Amino acid sequence: MSTPPLRTLTCPTCGAPISFADQSREATCRFCGSVIERSDDAPTAADETQSLRIDMTGDHIRVDAPASGTKNAHKFVIKMGQGGPMVIDMGDLSRARQSSGNVFVSSSTSTSGPIRTDVFSGSLPSTPVGQVRPRRSGGGCGMVLGLLIAVIGVGIAALVATGAGAWLLGSVMPGSGSDGPGLEEVFGDAVNQVTSGLINTSLYGDRGIILGEGEHAGALVVPGTQYQASGDQTAAIFAIDGETGKLAWQSEPFSSNDEIYQTQLVADSVHVFAVLGRDLYALRRTDGSLDWRASISDKLQYCDAPGCLAIVGGKVVTLAGDGVIQAFDPEAEGRELWRATLQNTPRQVFVLGDRAAVLDRDADTNGYLRVFDADTGDETEVRATCKIDIFDTDLDDSPSVHVDAETGDLVIFYGSFGTCGTRIDAQTLDTVWDLNLGGDIRLRSFGASLLDQGVFVAPTDNGLLIANTDVGELVTVAEIKDVEIQPLMIHNGHIIALAKTTRGTTKFEIRSLSITTGEREWSYDLGEAESIDPPNGTGSAAWDGDSRYSIASLGDELAVTVFTVSDKDGLTARISRLNLDTGTSASDKTLSLAKPDTVTSFVLRITDRSNGRLVLTESSKVYWIDLETAKLVTKWP
Repeated sequence: MSTPPLRTLTCPTCGAPISFADQSREATCRFCGSVIERSDDAPTAADETQSLRIDMTGDHIRVDAPASGTKNAHKFVIKMGQGGPMVIDMGDLSRARQSSGNVFVSSSTSTSGPIRTDVFSGSLPSTPVGQVRPRRSGGGCGMVLGLLIAVIGVGIAALVATGAGAWLLGSVMPGSGSDGPGLEEVFGDAVNQVTSGLINTSLYGDRGIILGEGEHAGALVVPGTQYQASGDQTAAIFAIDGETGKLAWQSEPFSSNDEIYQTQLVADSVHVFAVLGRDLYALRRTDGSLDWRASISDKLQYCDAPGCLAIVGGKVVTLAGDGVIQAFDPEAEGRELWRATLQNTPRQVFVLGDRAAVLDRDADTNGYLRVFDADTGDETEVRATCKIDIFDTDLDDSPSVHVDAETGDLVIFYGSFGTCGTRIDAQTLDTVWDLNLGGDIRLRSFGASLLDQGVFVAPTDNGLLIANTDVGELVTVAEIKDVEIQPLMIHNGHIIALAKTTRGTTKFEIRSLSITTGEREWSYDLGEAESIDPPNGTGSAAWDGDSRYSIASLGDELAVTVFTVSDKDGLTARISRLNLDTGTSASDKTLSLAKPDTVTSFVLRITDRSNGRLVLTESSKVYWIDLETAKLVTKWP
């Protein structure tokens, strides 16, 4: 039986993220010391009784805590059962693995160990049993240096523990406005070792948003989990200033942190709205305090872009996993205005001016569009059908839906046995045009499509469809073999697209394609690097030798940022600015973001790539990168 193809999971004991290196069979949680092993053995009957409930997404597993609720380090084994991976609790490790100084010693081959609690109490760490320290000359100097470090360690711990010296700590603690010298300037890396033990924060950057106009404009708002040195953990929403890198505010901890990584966020000029579980929270943009809280019918599950949470006509609209759409009034303490139950379980809410639109099925399983007035819930039905050969096709058949950025109109291409299209006026909901492309053209079910500047581009089973959506006409279907095309943007009559070779070794490149023929005009090689751009970017850990890339529009240029992980150099970013007419790089600069650690791995996520900036989250860190100057604007913490 083969080893499970797992890269990341949550620690069952404390909930912290854990990453496996390539081919590694064991990992240790650096927060609580729990050990997770991968086994090729088949599960036994006894394993079934000790297995924990898991939620698996791609190559990531979220694991429920052991029923005992203990915070002690445990050993867990991952085995492959008939229904998929099983995580088995093998018991408490704290009794079996203690040194004479009561310091936990992991048997894991990983060099990333648990946080040493004795560091934060100010005492010197004890020598683990079985470890022999070699004799060295210069013992007097070593003793003096050791005493000096001990005094500094006790002093820092005392400041942190008692709150004394707030002025000194203020400039490095999140959200402080102190003008005093930074603690890192005084004590160097010792600060990181002490303060990181008090609170370690893991951020879920793929769930973050950037605030628009209003209080704290430009700040990153993101859900996260804090891991205390005691082993406790709390979930909250964080707002981090994009200019200073300081914590603008932090919400009160949520009552549950089980699904904080699935939080959905939107914002208006007054509130940040967060859905966690079955609750809708309205947080004030000024300070993150809770304004009101409302209940929704079910969780927001399996949502596709643009999502299941939206601001529509000043109201908050949610689309829950049970098919119930609801609207709430943010100015009336979250009072529910209306709700409707859908026959189908759609995954998206589309905004048409002051109305919310969702796709649904009627009692005869015919697909149609349901459009709701955000204030009243008054509903209008919109239907579109066409006949492809002998088959009747409607909006329930593999729809690709886009909102025209200039007019707000809805453009939909659909069909399982061919392709049809329609454009719906955002104001009148009348049909602007219908298009029947017949049965020879079939859009790829899971291909990424684009609507930009009146041009619709989408991969087909054997090529690329290009259509003019202003008038509803087919431009061409270009034949493209052994390559998956993801259109990115339209520029000066050219299609800028990402190409992924599917024959042999997977490689990526950026291409410029003719908007009339689909033929390649130039290409820029990205090698084997994987994308981290939302919504489909990889969330797997990057290790020594791995690369990840992000692509952002920069006026008449394209900023291509390739992040590389190295045991020698840590995390670096090479930023190239491509001329969109020629595909040549006008500038290539390398930026160092993070130094190598004991175990060099990074889980990289892009939260925003607009206005000439890239917002990168890496577990507990955030980086704001100016793409025009290739410089680091700020970082947190």
